[in-house]
Amino acid sequence: MKRIFAAALASAMLLTSAYAADFRPGQDIEIDSTDPVWGETQPDQELTTEYYAISGQSWDQGKEMVESVKINSDDERVVIALKPDYTSTKERTLRGTIKVRDKDKGKILTMDINAQIGYEQGEIVIDSDGDIQPLTVDNETVYTVTADSSSMTYGTLEFSTDLADVSVRVYEDEVYFLGYNRDPHKATLQENADSDAEIDFLNFEGEPKFSGNATLTFYGVERGSHIYELKGDKLVDSGAKWDSEQDSYVLKTTTLGSYVISDKSLKSAGGSTVDDNEENSASGSVGGDASNPETGANDVVGVAAALAVVSLASATALAAGKK
Repeated sequence: MKRIFAAALASAMLLTSAYAADFRPGQDIEIDSTDPVWGETQPDQELTTEYYAISGQSWDQGKEMVESVKINSDDERVVIALKPDYTSTKERTLRGTIKVRDKDKGKILTMDINAQIGYEQGEIVIDSDGDIQPLTVDNETVYTVTADSSSMTYGTLEFSTDLADVSVRVYEDEVYFLGYNRDPHKATLQENADSDAEIDFLNFEGEPKFSGNATLTFYGVERGSHIYELKGDKLVDSGAKWDSEQDSYVLKTTTLGSYVISDKSLKSAGGSTVDDNEENSASGSVGGDASNPETGANDVVGVAAALAVVSLASATALAAGKK
C-alpha cells in the first residue's frame, strides 16, 4: 500500500480520531517534488534518477523501521519503504533527514521527515458468556484479545472475507493483524497465461498464526475446483477438503497464508506441475492428505524398492554359484 506524504499528514490532522498515525508499517511513503518536506530546496527538474540520486539518510528516530529509500522515476517520487510489522501495538516516530543530489547542478537537496508510524488499535472482546461478536476486519488495525471477566478468557472468533469465512479459537492477550487482500500473484498469472482458467486470490498479509486450527470455509467455490497455497512463488496443495454438509471446501490450518483458487489445475512459476490429487478433487477432496502431499516421491521409493529386490536376488544367485 502506498500513501503520499503530504496527503497522509493532512488527513491525519483532519481525522485524528479515525487514523492516529500518519502511516502504518509495511507502507510505501511517497514524496513528490512539491511536497513541503523539501523546504526551500525543492527539485526544479523531473524527479527521476536521470537528474537526481539519493546521497544519504540520517535518522534520529525510527531507523529500524526503514527498509529502503529510492527514487521511483516512473512516478517521479522519492519512496521510503517501511518494514512490515504485524504485531506492533505502539505508535512510533520516524524522524530524520534524506539528502538528494542534483546531478546537473552538483548541489544537495534535503528532506526533513517527521511522521508517526503505527496501526489503529482494536479489541476482540470475549464477553462473560465466552462469546465474541463477529468481526469486520479493518486492514489498518491490529487487534488485541480482551476478556470481560476472569472466568472466560477464550472464545471463538468469526470473520468473513469475500472468498472464505474464518472461525478460530482465540485467547486473552493474543495480538492479531488480520488484514487481507485479493491482489493477484503476477508470476502465477504469467505461468498460466495460456490457460483459460478462472483464478482468484486471497492473501492474509500478516500470515496470522493461532494457538489451534482455524477453519476456512470457501463458500461459492464449486466442487472439483483447485485450492492451492502460495509459498513464495510456488503453488502447493492447500489440503482443503470438500464438506458435503456445508456444500463447500473446508481448510483447517494454524496459519492463514495466501491462497489461489482455480477451476482448472495450474502450474507454479517456473513451469512445475502441482500435484493436487485431481482424482480426489473430482470426488470431493482437493489436495488429499495435506501432511503428506503427493509429489511423485512414492514412485521413486517404489522403483528403489524394486531395484533392491533385484540386487538381492542377484547377490543370492551369485553366492549360490560360488558354493
